[in-house]
Formats: sequence, C-alpha cells, structure tokens
Amino acid sequence: MKPSRRKIASRQTGLKASLVVLLALGVVWSAVGTASAQEEWFGKNKVQYKLFHWNVLVTPHFDIHFTDGYRGLAARTGVILEHGYDKLAKDFSHQVMWRVPVIVYGSHSDFEQTNVASDLLPEAVQAFTEPLRKRMVLQYGGLDDDYVHTAVHELVHIFTFDIVYGSLLRSVFSRNFLFPIPLWFAEGLAEYYSVGFDGMAEMFMRDATVFDYLPDLDQADGYMAYKAGQAAIFYLNETYGPGKVNEIMDHLRNQRGSISLALQSSVGLSSTELSRDWQKAMRRRFWPLYADKKEAEFYGRRLTDHMKQHHFLNSKPVFSPDGEHILFYSDRKGLDGIYLMNSLTGKIEKKLLIGSLSTRFETIRSMNSNLSWSPDGSRIAFVAKSHGRDKLFVMSVAKAKVLREIALPLDFFMSPGWSPKEDKIVVVGTLKGQTDLFLYDLGSEAFSRLTNDGEDEENPTWFPDGQSVAYVRYPMPAAQPVFLPDSAGVERMSGVDLRAESNVHVTDSDIWAVDLADGQKRLLISTPGNDNDQVILAGGTEILFTSDES
Repeated sequence: MKPSRRKIASRQTGLKASLVVLLALGVVWSAVGTASAQEEWFGKNKVQYKLFHWNVLVTPHFDIHFTDGYRGLAARTGVILEHGYDKLAKDFSHQVMWRVPVIVYGSHSDFEQTNVASDLLPEAVQAFTEPLRKRMVLQYGGLDDDYVHTAVHELVHIFTFDIVYGSLLRSVFSRNFLFPIPLWFAEGLAEYYSVGFDGMAEMFMRDATVFDYLPDLDQADGYMAYKAGQAAIFYLNETYGPGKVNEIMDHLRNQRGSISLALQSSVGLSSTELSRDWQKAMRRRFWPLYADKKEAEFYGRRLTDHMKQHHFLNSKPVFSPDGEHILFYSDRKGLDGIYLMNSLTGKIEKKLLIGSLSTRFETIRSMNSNLSWSPDGSRIAFVAKSHGRDKLFVMSVAKAKVLREIALPLDFFMSPGWSPKEDKIVVVGTLKGQTDLFLYDLGSEAFSRLTNDGEDEENPTWFPDGQSVAYVRYPMPAAQPVFLPDSAGVERMSGVDLRAESNVHVTDSDIWAVDLADGQKRLLISTPGNDNDQVILAGGTEILFTSDES
C-alpha cells in the first residue's frame, strides 16, 4: 500500500497514511491520510456517474484494462510495471505464476466508481490489490513520480501473495485456507522494494526515534505500518543480507502466517526480539543527530495542537494578503473543513466550510490541493469534488457564501493560485494522463493552457507583478511509448523496448517559471535533491523553498 509523497501540507513532513487490510474480502488497500469520520459518513452506495468503455493492452506479464482516451496512460503503466517486474523477479528470485490483470483509472473520481470492490473509496485510498482475484487496481493522481511508486508498491504485493500463498491462490476451494500476512511485513516489503529506505522513510523514523514513539513491529498500524515495516526490512537486509527476506517469506508460507516462527526459523529471533534489535539499531542511527537539531518551537510559535484538540490534520496554511489571517484545512470537527485563523492570536475566527455533508461538497480536496486568496482578501478559491467531478469554488470570506462554482474541462485539477493583479486563477490540471498548468479568467471565463509537455507540474505560485508563475517541475521518470500502425494497419505500441533497464529512472524535482506573455519556461532553482514548496517574497527577487538535498 503506497502513500503518495505529496498528500500532506509539506511534501517532506507530517503523518499521512492509514491502511486497512480486509483479507476476508480479498482486498489490500493503499491509503494516504489519517483515518477519520470523513471515510464513513457520506452514503452507503456508490454513485455511478459514468458509463465506462474498456479496452485491454497486453504486455509480456500484464493485461492492462483502461477506458477510452487513456491508451497513453495504459502504455506508460505497462512500461512501469514491466520494469518493476524485472527488478522484483531478481530481488525475490521468483517469477509470478499468472498473468496479472491491472485495472487503470484516469482519475480518483473515476476510481471511486469502481465495482471491483464494493467499499467506498475516499480520497485517502490510492490503489488496491486483490489476492483472491490476483489483480491490481490503480488510479492516476497527476504525478508520474508517485505513480511509479504506487504501481511498483502494488506489484510487490502480487509477488508477496504468490510467494507466501503459492498454490492456495490457484483454487477457489484452497483460498478458504488463506492466512493474514503481518501488516508491518507486507507493507514494509512493498515500500522497501519499491523505493528502498528513502528520504521520507528516514525522516519519519528519525522523528519516531528521537521523540520515542517507535512501536513494536507487531503493534504497528496506520502509516507507521508502512514506515516501521520499511525500516525493519532495511534492517534485515543490512544485518543478514538481502537473501534473508526471501527465506523469511518461504518460512512464512510453511508456518502459515506466523511471523514469529518464520523469523525463528530464518534468523533465530522471535518477532519480539527482532523488534528489540531493530529499535536499538534505529536509536544508534538517529540519537546522535538529536544534539544538532532544535524543535519547531525554537523557530516559531505553535498555532495548532492536534494532540490537545483531539484531531489529526491541520494543513496547507496560507496567509491573507494583509497577513492578519491564515486560511487552512483541518478535520477538527471530525470532517475535513476550511477554517480561518487570526495569525496573531491563533484563535479560530470562522469555520468557512465542512465537506462530505452534501453532494455539492462530496470531498474537499484537502490532501492534494492548496487554498488561495483573492488580491483584496475578500474571497478565497478552493477545489472540491461536486456531483462526481472536481470544481473550482470561489467563496466570500465575510459571509462564507459560495459566489462561483466552475467546472473546468479537465479530468481533475488542484492548487488554485489567484493572480495578485487580476481575477485570473492558475491551476494544476490533468487530462488523459498528462499534467500541466492551466489559466482561468474569472471575468471573461476564458480557459487556456500554460504548459504542454510530458513533465509534471505542481504548486503554482505567482510572482508579485502577475506576469509569470513559478511551479515545481518533475521530469519524466518513465519512457512514454507511441502507437504506430503495423503492416495490417493495426496500431501497436512502439518506441520502447520493455526489457530496457533505462525505461524507468529516479528523478528530482526543480523549481521553474513560465511567462504568461510568451509561454517561455525558465529554470529558477535546481539542487542535487528535490526542490519544492516555493514562496516568492514581496519584492519578487527572493524565493523561499524546501529541499531534501543531502
């Protein structure tokens, strides 16, 4: 189950995932976001907004099912999965014993309508894998970088199910004898073998170690099951060698799901003893760093405290133009909402909106999308799912009343940015698997594209003069095939050798700008790491940003 890196207020900070395993239903969910009442409230039945027409793209190991208009996304999915398959086949010394069906949706709104699983799929759920039917269900969230992670994460589950369950999956009757795989182990495998022990995992485990909330592995749940499991698999590989994890999976099959017996047979430790040794290794790794670090309160004043206020989320804050107020998302009433805070006192002055209580606001896009103020501070812009599709809303701050409700010709979009000079709003939009920047004029209702390329964009921010927009740019991490007619006139996937190791590669994000007048793009910031979250200061000559450069 793979949590997307950008589903939190800052791409590098915050608790962001929960996971549910429903083995009885044969479903493993990939989830992001803390569990909340939002996931339980609205409706008991799925609303079908579209009639989908399905097609199939066949690759050496996968049957990729996709809807009309998404052939390019399906082809890119095939490249990613075939590359992942070759890597995992080497990692696990194993070949999956069946062709893997993969169902691909072009947006989360489409994904929510799936009848593959009967459960409601909130914004937190990004993908899932069914061990009983041996298939994966994916949705495209707008960033190829995250999509690669998600797809390979789910593919690790496919390999794990085949290795651990083996012949039990090959008969309707033998499936009755399936047993649960420990959560930390299943998710740790999927995270580690999709991205390794990456910077996000290291950051999370450093925080858990320094502030003393490392769990016993068997007790890890929520997002901790991902990160603690990922760190534990990393520890096993570093301590006992990479082949030991494969041995543990073999013993897990023979011991019918008892991780303690599997560990005892392979490394001579019970799960309790492994937890003890792993926790010691984390402390040896991270405790020495504490002397050089200062807590957040050293640098600034705490304005919210989710522990005292008994909720999970306060995210994506944005100052009003006069600096007197802060607009932000919070689930402090049990459901995601938009709140107005006095920036000096920290007092909540107004609840502007609560989502998930009507079809007009089925979901506030609080996990993916930023908030924005009009230049005079009287209005705000935000994105919410309404009647089955994303819409751009403009609201009066004084009256908390919706003034405009705008449907844009995109599959989905996020992060509206209001021009400091005009009634124009830039958004990050995705259409047919391609993500770009788009501009909407509130006065003339004109809609135009600012970028048109294979790279992905995120977090648009205006320069003070209103002439250009800065944004985070992600290079293409995966090769994009094309379709050419064969001798019989049938269009077939071409331009990519699915066996090439160079098809998928690690990329780092940089900060770019695009000029509205001529569409010219220019590089602003590039470090050896991922550069994100740019804030342009008032003079327009200085930029604050975050980076995981190391």
